[in-house]
Amino acid sequence: MLEILHVEIYQYLPENEFAFSSADQPNWARRVEALGVGPRAIPFRELTADLLADAIRQATSDPAMRQRAFALGEQIRSEDGAGTTVNMFMSFVRRGT
Repeated sequence: MLEILHVEIYQYLPENEFAFSSADQPNWARRVEALGVGPRAIPFRELTADLLADAIRQATSDPAMRQRAFALGEQIRSEDGAGTTVNMFMSFVRRGT
């Protein structure tokens, strides 16, 4: 799930996120909404065709949402996430933690 979210925002796309399970989807759906890069998080038990259509419409037609997704994508693209992760991991290995 996180990988798909990252790729979509990396590509400057507003995100539609729905809480389909009790794993991490509800958290990411709320985060996408809070960042303003996707419409309101819709819990699976509340999901209807009309709500889905409205969310898709909003994600594809809201210029402010698209701009926020673009800005977040730029930020993500400028970071060296893999390098930072490796460096953090290696610092834990060196400390024996």
